[in-house]
Amino acid sequence: MKHIDVLYATNHNYLPNTLASILSLVRNSLLNQNEYFTVHMIIENLTLHDQNLIENVKKLCPNLTLNVYNLEKYNIKTYGIPDWQQTQVANSRLFFQDILGDAVYEIDKLLYLDADTIVVGDLSPIENMKGLICAVEDVLPDIYAKSLNLSKYYNSGVLLFDVPNWIKQKSQEQIKEYIQTHSLIQLKYPDQDILNIVFNQQISNLPKSYNLHSFVYALKDHALSQYCNHRKLSFEDIIEAKNNPKILHSTGFLGIKPWMINRIHPYSDIFNEYLYKVDPNYEAKKPNGIKGILVQCPQLFYLLYNINLYLPVSMNSKYYGVLPNSIDSSDISDDSTFQKRIEQRKLIRK
Repeated sequence: MKHIDVLYATNHNYLPNTLASILSLVRNSLLNQNEYFTVHMIIENLTLHDQNLIENVKKLCPNLTLNVYNLEKYNIKTYGIPDWQQTQVANSRLFFQDILGDAVYEIDKLLYLDADTIVVGDLSPIENMKGLICAVEDVLPDIYAKSLNLSKYYNSGVLLFDVPNWIKQKSQEQIKEYIQTHSLIQLKYPDQDILNIVFNQQISNLPKSYNLHSFVYALKDHALSQYCNHRKLSFEDIIEAKNNPKILHSTGFLGIKPWMINRIHPYSDIFNEYLYKVDPNYEAKKPNGIKGILVQCPQLFYLLYNINLYLPVSMNSKYYGVLPNSIDSSDISDDSTFQKRIEQRKLIRK
């Protein structure tokens, strides 16, 4: 692969972490460093200091083109999707076609990465992966997928988009129709739930090595085997991914992130390696309250962490119906037919 297009969505608070992820991407994603990268970064609340950090990363990565898109120019809040962590940043990935504009027509495959990811392996195999969207199945219990009337549920922290097919199938229009005709208030993970509901039958599996959650390295093999059995995961697949990791994703872990001052997160060393290259003056924060106690008491933390892994997920999502796999634009423009479809979905919600 000679060229990789990568998408991030972030804000001022997460920019150093995002840039650390970008640096790890450029340094580790390919064995042959002759390739070049175009990173498309959607950002909110950009400051002058942020701009200086971005320029520093550009100097560190001469084979990187970094395009910045200010989220404030795109009022996606009007779609009525609930915030995730008091911001619309996560939801912006649903509208990358609008936000990137004409640039999308020059992209074949677009790799989306969350800000809390670190690339540690060669990503060149994605060149041969097929599917409108490729993703790794989430570790949430089956009951969560069933609450959305889905047989499978995927994590949106690492996504591979086939952009020409995304445009051809009017995928963004399908998302817009869904959010215009359904109540979204009870979605637990808004952008992730929407992607799963609208495109569930069109999502292909990425190998688990492309989205390795923190528990994979936090648990010893015996505990990891038990947890995989509990969540109906293949222990063999997890071990294979653990031995040949591509992308680390610092999800869960009772809200403790690797860039916080702590003695427990398995990704802290690797994350800080890149974080302090991006910003040598970065000041890590110490967690407050119970988190502050837990990060200093590994035994207590892991006791609670292991208990938490086996607790059922609270259910506050409901299924509101799935769009057909393709949308006929004439059907949308026909007011009477469109209204009938809205009424049918109202009946589903009752």
